[in-house]
Amino acid sequence: MASNPGPNDRPNSYPYANRRAFWDIDLGSTGSCGGTYLCTAVLGYDGPTGIGTPRGIRGLRR
Repeated sequence: MASNPGPNDRPNSYPYANRRAFWDIDLGSTGSCGGTYLCTAVLGYDGPTGIGTPRGIRGLRR
């Protein structure tokens, strides 16, 4: 659905180029991490993904 990356693309950069295509999770944590930095969410940063939860596939393509 998000299509294949081009030969010179850097697909890891797609989400950062399309930040508005992600929901910013601003509160919470996973149940098993004990609140560590990488397992919590705050305004502007989400530990597990760094950017939030996708709003469909827009943020996952070029």
